[in-house]
Amino acid sequence: MARNIDINLKISECLSHEDVITTLSPLFQAGKGDCVHLILDLTNTDGAHDVYPDYLLLIVSALRYLDRFEIKPSGNILYNPLKVTYISRMDFFTNLNVDFAEEIKRKDCESELVIYSDGKNLYWGQEGKKVEDSPYWQGTAIFLELRSDICIDPDKVVDYRTDCADQYNDMFGQEHSLDDLW
Repeated sequence: MARNIDINLKISECLSHEDVITTLSPLFQAGKGDCVHLILDLTNTDGAHDVYPDYLLLIVSALRYLDRFEIKPSGNILYNPLKVTYISRMDFFTNLNVDFAEEIKRKDCESELVIYSDGKNLYWGQEGKKVEDSPYWQGTAIFLELRSDICIDPDKVVDYRTDCADQYNDMFGQEHSLDDLW
């Protein structure tokens, strides 16, 4: 007999990973033919914390678990328009197979991420993902390439919502200025 599973996850009320896991854990009881309805509230009110990438990863992982039972959840994703670029940039909507019109321009690059495991390689970059045969590797090795030949303005990375240099200087004192690192 098919079951209905209703989840209401308000991210601003999650104070820990355990809170996210506790809210999403009923998804792992789902089976073929069950119906899952999800309200995912990514808005932040009353000065609540930002949307943490690891919380988004937990959400994607739990919802992708449903793929094995061919369950397509219904529901809504509510988001703060000021934070949606940040969420989209992490491929949150893409990984959930949710149509979302990005307003960001992604730069072309080769694979930033390479994973070696067993006898396969996974290359993931702007061109998408590609899996190839490789020599056997016991375990998993992950390589992430960060481009160091490009000057990055940290304020642009977070859409001018923080002053990274001032935060660094406040944390490490005046004798160690962030500008001195370059």
